[in-house]
Amino acid sequence: MTILVFSVLQGLLIATALLAGHFTLDTAKGRAALFAAMSCCGALLAFFGQRYHVGADVYPLLVSWAVLILPWVLVSRMLSAWCLWLGLLNLALLLYFGQTGFTPLNGLVASLFFIASSMAAVFWLKRERRTTHHAAEINSEPQLVDHNTVKHNRGGLILIGLMLILAVVNQAIWQKEQGLASGAHAQLPAKKPTIVPSK
Repeated sequence: MTILVFSVLQGLLIATALLAGHFTLDTAKGRAALFAAMSCCGALLAFFGQRYHVGADVYPLLVSWAVLILPWVLVSRMLSAWCLWLGLLNLALLLYFGQTGFTPLNGLVASLFFIASSMAAVFWLKRERRTTHHAAEINSEPQLVDHNTVKHNRGGLILIGLMLILAVVNQAIWQKEQGLASGAHAQLPAKKPTIVPSK
C-alpha cells in the first residue's frame, strides 16, 4: 500500500511538472501546473514524514520542501510561489524555535524575517515585471533574444528540478526502508535451542 501511495504522488508530481514544461510558464496553465507540482512535492514529503514517523521534527521536512522547490520558484517568477516558499521557511523557523525554546524574541525575529523577505520578493517581482514591460515598449527593433530558446531553457530547468526532487525523495525512502528492514531483522527473537530428552 505504501509503495502505491508513493507511486501515485510521484506520478502526480511528474505529470504536473511535465505539464508546466509543455504549456510554458508564459501561460496561466503552465504557471498553475508548476504551482501544482510544488504542492505535490509537499504532499510527497508529508506522506514520507507520516510513513516514517518523523514526529515532532517537522521543520526539516519544511526546509527540505523549500530547498527542493527553490529552482522552480526562481524560474516561475510567480508571487504565489514566492509566498509559498517564504511561508515554508517562516513556519520551519517558528517550529524550530518552538522545539529549542520559544521566546517572544525568537518569534519577533521569525516574524521580521518573514515580513522583510516577503517585501523583498514583492519588490523584486514588481521591478522585474516593470523592467520587462518597459523594455518591450521601448524596443521596437528585432529582438536579439530568441524567446523560444528562453522557453526551452526554463522547461529544462523544470525537468532538472523534477529529477532532483525525485532523486532526493527516492534516496530518502530507500534509506528509511533499509533501516526498517535491518531493524526488523535485529528485533527478531533468537530461536531457543530445542532440547531433546535423552532416553
